[in-house]
Order: sequence, then C-alpha cells, then structure tokens
Amino acid sequence: MFNNDFKTVQTRLNYCYDLSTVKDQSNEPNLSEKANLILGKRISTLRSLIAGKSIPKHEILLTSNTYLVSYYLDLFQEFEGESDEAKKAQKLLKIKNYVDIQTASAALDPTRMLNLRFESSEVEKKLIENANLVTGLINHTIESSKIKGMFDAHKAQALVDQEQSATDTYKLQYEAARKTLSEGYDVFRKPFIDCRNELLDKLQNDDLTLEQREALKEQYKPKMEAFQDQADAEYKALKARVYDDMEANYQAEKARIKAEKIAMARAVKDAVIAQSTVTQEDAEKWITDKVTITKSVVNKMKKNGITPEKFHQDLKDFFVITNGRLGKIKIDTKNHDRAYASGATKHSVEGFVMLDNKFEQHVLWHELAHHLEADDSLRLVAREYIKSRSVDGGVKHKLKNIYHKGFGNNEYAYKTDMFNHYAAKIYDHGTTEVFSMGIEALYDEATLFDVLKKDPKTIDFVTAALMQTPEEIDLINQKLRDGILETNADLENNRTDLYQAIFEQLAGVVKFSESVSVTIDDLIPGDQETFQEWGASFYGTLTLPNGKELVLVKSSKVKYKSYRGRTMKGFYALDFSNYADVKLRAKYSPAAQHFNYGFGDVTFGIQTQDLNKVKVLALSMDLHRRAGYSIADTKGNIGEGFFSFDKLDNLKKQYLQG
Repeated sequence: MFNNDFKTVQTRLNYCYDLSTVKDQSNEPNLSEKANLILGKRISTLRSLIAGKSIPKHEILLTSNTYLVSYYLDLFQEFEGESDEAKKAQKLLKIKNYVDIQTASAALDPTRMLNLRFESSEVEKKLIENANLVTGLINHTIESSKIKGMFDAHKAQALVDQEQSATDTYKLQYEAARKTLSEGYDVFRKPFIDCRNELLDKLQNDDLTLEQREALKEQYKPKMEAFQDQADAEYKALKARVYDDMEANYQAEKARIKAEKIAMARAVKDAVIAQSTVTQEDAEKWITDKVTITKSVVNKMKKNGITPEKFHQDLKDFFVITNGRLGKIKIDTKNHDRAYASGATKHSVEGFVMLDNKFEQHVLWHELAHHLEADDSLRLVAREYIKSRSVDGGVKHKLKNIYHKGFGNNEYAYKTDMFNHYAAKIYDHGTTEVFSMGIEALYDEATLFDVLKKDPKTIDFVTAALMQTPEEIDLINQKLRDGILETNADLENNRTDLYQAIFEQLAGVVKFSESVSVTIDDLIPGDQETFQEWGASFYGTLTLPNGKELVLVKSSKVKYKSYRGRTMKGFYALDFSNYADVKLRAKYSPAAQHFNYGFGDVTFGIQTQDLNKVKVLALSMDLHRRAGYSIADTKGNIGEGFFSFDKLDNLKKQYLQG
C-alpha cells in the first residue's frame, strides 16, 4: 500500500503533472536525437516514481521539475530556521552550489522547462546580506580543526635550531679537519717526494743509455711504491681520527633530526586520514567507477619508474585524505612543460588533469585538488580565507610583483603571511590555489613539516573544510554532477551508433577517380618545391556534389604538423579552380605558393589515409571553409574540419536532406 499522507499524495500528483508535460514534449515534431533520448529516460523514471519505486534523490532532481522546486524551498526554509551562525553559512553555500549545478543541468538539457534565475538571484542576495556569516565560517572552520595545536611549534623550532647548530659546528670542524689533513698529507708524502726527486736527478745524466734509464726506474720503483703505500696508510689513519667520526656523527644527527621532523608531520597526516569518513575500499570504488587514466599516463609511468601500484595508491590516499570529495576525473599527459587542471568549475564536463613531463606525484595531488572547488561552498570559503590573511586590507597584487617575475600580467594574488604567495592566488573564474597548495603539502612529510612550521593555520583550514561531515546536500550535489556527465556519455554512445550510418552515407555522395588533371609540371615553382619536400604523389580526384573537384595529393613524408605539435601524414585536398590567378601572381613573386602545410583558402591537410574519412572531411571543409587537422571519426572528433555532432548535422542537412 502507498503512504497516503498529504505530502506523499501531493508529491505523486506533481510527478503525474511532470509526466504529462514530458509526454506533451515527446509528441512534438522534429525532436533531436538528444531530446528523444532524454525524454525517454525521464518518462521511465517518472513512471517508476508514480508506481512508488525508490529512486536515488539526485535522479529525481534531474527528472522532476516540481520536486526540484519543492526541495529548494525546503532547503531555504532550513536555512532561515537555523540559529547556529556557522551552520547557517554552510547551508547557504550549499544551496548556492545546488542551484548552480541544477542551472548547469538545465542549460545542457533542451527538454527541461526550467529557469532558476530567480532562485540564483535570491541566493546571491542572501550571500551579500550574510557576508559576515561567511567570514565567521572561516574562523569557525579553523577553530573546529581536529588537528589544531597538534603540531608542536616549539619542538619544531628546537629541531630546526638543533639542525642549524649541528651544521654550524660541522662546518667549523670540517675546515679544521681539512687543514689538518692537508698538512698531514704533505708530511706523509715527503719520503715519496724525496725518493722521486732523487730518481729524477739521476735521470738527468745525459750519458745514460736507454737500458740504463729503464734499469734505474726499476731499481727505484719498489722504494717509491712502499713510500706511497706508507703515505696512504698514514693519511687514512689520520682521516679516521680527525674526519670520519665527525662526518658520521654529523650525518647521524641530521638523520635523527629529519626522522623527528617526519614523525611530527606524519602524526598530523595520520590524524587527517583517521578523521576521514571514507575508506580505502571507498577510494578503490571511486577509481574503478569514476577515474579514467589514459594510455599516455601508463606509458609515462614506465618511463619515469613509477609503478602502477604506487600511482594507484597515491590516488586512493588522495581520495581518503580529501574525504571523498571528487567525482568523475580524467588523467592524461602529453609533452607539456607545465601541469594543469581544467573543468574545475564546470558541472557539465568531466574533471580533467594534465600531468607535465616531470610526472611528479605531488603535482598529481595538486592538480586533482583544483577539482575540489567545483563545490561552491569550498570555493567561496577559500576566497574568503585568503582575504582574511591579507596584510594590506584585501588589495589584489600582480603575482609577479610579490612572488616571481615569470608570472603574467593577468595573474593576481593577495599579499598574505601564508606559507607561499602562490597559495594566495585567485583566478578570474573564482577558483584559488588554497586547497591545491595545502593538499600538495600533505603528500610529502618533509614538505608538510616546513609548511606547518611556517603556516599551520592554512593546513588547519584546508583539512577542517574538507572534513566537514558530508551532509545529504553534499552527496546529492556530487551525484548530480556525475549524473550530468553520465547522461552526456549515454548521448555520445548513442550518437556514435547513429552517426556511423550517416557518415557512410555522406562518404557516398563524394565521387572518387584515380585520374588527375594536373602534373607537377603544371605547378608554379614554389608549389613544385613543396610537392617535392613532401615526397608527394598525385593520388586521384574527389568530385563534390556541387561539382567542385579536389585533387588529392598523398604525402609520403611526415612533414605536416598539427596545432598540438604532433607530426602527421596523410592526404592534401587541393582546389585548382583558381590556379590561373596563382600563376599570374607567381610572375611577380617567384616564391609564391598555392598550397602549403594545410593552411590557406584551398589546401586541406587531412591526417588519415582512410578514403571515406577523406571524403567526409572534404565535404566539411568545403562547407565550413575550415582546414582540417585531425583524424575524422564518427564521434565528431575531426579537428578544425568540424568539432562536433552539430557540424556533422550541418553536413547531413546540406547533402542528405537538402
């Protein structure tokens, strides 16, 4: 039996209203394939809800507009009724995050009759009105840190002082030992030197024959070797007395101090891990379900001597130490000098991390941590925290003026007393470096010790902010983000199947002939030079539906480079229709070229040797007037020929429906 209380009945009636609306939409003519897929999924979910089946809340919120509005009103009512100021601020920030994610979802869904501008403006207004609460939340977060005061600053300073004292003493002892050893070496070597000089004096006699000289050397050789052995033994004994013990003691003292530093930092790191609400098993599931690691990363691991097990464990440790606050992530690497993250604030795209050539694991943690700020509540408190550490009233400075000259004119930070000026950087889109720098410090205990000594407050803030108990809204927000991505993935998979047939039909409207109407002798000198440089040959002719003919030139050498720097070979589709004008210009400019490396009005460089793909790209480039770089495929990843299914739709309408 169904629960028949007022709210349950009202909710089911709202689902019925949603279903009626969706059915009306599904009956509209000329619906796109994307709209059909989404509407079908929504109808199925709404029917299950009306039948009383249990559905995850994030799926309901992506399906039912009436439930979404009701849920939002309940959240706002909870916010207004909260008396604890810190909790009130947290609730408001989480509502903002919720509204932003729903807005992103609605923007991607052409079937969703939803506009959250009013709700969004209401949240923004409340944020302004309650700015003091957000500021107070910073202090509350720091004060509630479970590791606050755990790091003994006095002990840390004592260790640093001991290390400095040991180093100063070592330097003095080293200089004294070096002087003693130098003087001793001269004394120990004197018998050898005297013997050698005696031999040299005798060898100065010009009356000696070659045989006599060799006999003289053999006579002195045992004595000189004995003197050298004696000198070496005496020097070794002296070194043992004045240097070896001193060096061993110094290294042992350094190792002791380092071990104590590591132990202090490790205790803090262990405490952060211990307070996490997620386990290694949870982390394993996250990696299996939501982390994509490209082949390039696997290959770079081998090259850099990082085992897959180590990389895997670092990912798990990151997930645990950040309290499981990440969703879908893709990790890649190319020939980049600098690592970066993208998609951190876009709820509609998969989080992306590009690792650099150094492939350092602490950098992996740094870039992954940028995606923590996909959560508005973390991003906003991060900005407020940095401002609270400003030493000059919250004035923004160019980073290159307060940190390093290598930064650009558009990179800004607050001047703070934090452990690193870069940690106070704020980007135009609102994200920061606070969590990235703080989490990166947690990767290595030696680094963590230094950061805790300089700025324990930042580590308190970062770990406390992440360790707030994930409430229902946090989990829903994360699942909503992942749900949007999963829907997009479903669409891509469906489109791939659908457009395979369309792709083949498009290839069929382009005719290919092995005959070619031009020879290399017909080319102007500049084009002949390029033709020979490519090691090219004329392959055939494509005839487009509009009658235009494109001559295919096949390159046998890897000469063409894509905009990402990857070398490539394939075909060049050349339009010779205006070649008479080119020849005329060449009279006045001997270096003129009609085609070169895939640029210009009439040259299309195509990185594939699949004739069907060449045909479709030729259609696309002729219609869109864009040169093509990359391999054409049925997913729409076709470089600058066209980027997306939308442009493949253009070809469909132009050549198959027109």
